[in-house]
Amino acid sequence: MLEEELRRHAMPYTIVGGIRFYERREVKDVIAYLRLLVNPADDVSLLRVINTPKRGIGDTTVERLAVHARQTHTDLIQAALHADEVDGLGGRAVKAVQEFARVMESLVTASTSGGLSLPELAQEVLERSGYLESLQSQDTPEAQARIENLGELVNSETEFAAGRQEEDGLGLSEFLEEVALMTSEDESDPTVGGEQGTLTLMTLHSAKGLEYPIVAICG
Repeated sequence: MLEEELRRHAMPYTIVGGIRFYERREVKDVIAYLRLLVNPADDVSLLRVINTPKRGIGDTTVERLAVHARQTHTDLIQAALHADEVDGLGGRAVKAVQEFARVMESLVTASTSGGLSLPELAQEVLERSGYLESLQSQDTPEAQARIENLGELVNSETEFAAGRQEEDGLGLSEFLEEVALMTSEDESDPTVGGEQGTLTLMTLHSAKGLEYPIVAICG
């Protein structure tokens, strides 16, 4: 929430001992799913999520899909939909790949039907992809933290959607454009004393002994 407000007010910041929100693995994974809904031919995003969570789709399978896509002058998602035509794929691999492709097809349909809001679509991605279930099954503090981060992602989409006119529609493309701008911003080097106007986010423990003139303890 702090990062969202800082970005909204164009205030430069750095995080000590942590990762920026949109650079976290689970957030980047879900953003990749969302990018595929806007552009199913986005092979970079597809390669990130085709086996995330684990679906039994290995590197060899992906390489054979890529070869087939090149030979047929198509994209990876089309190769996945027709995995039974790909040379060298066994029955189990074909089933796993086609199940993934069908999930993506259903999500694309959901995103274009007009029946879902932006946060509702994100929740559908989390559930239909198996991503949320995979984290829940791990039952670890790290997995729980990732689930909470994904909850914050949905919250940020809710705020984004609330700032748009109802007749503007889903706004997925615009949201992804905003995320791209956020992740491409240049980071300023943190300086003790904030001489460059950069806010440093850290734990109280990390701040001890650094002699900052101002420390705000949030919450």
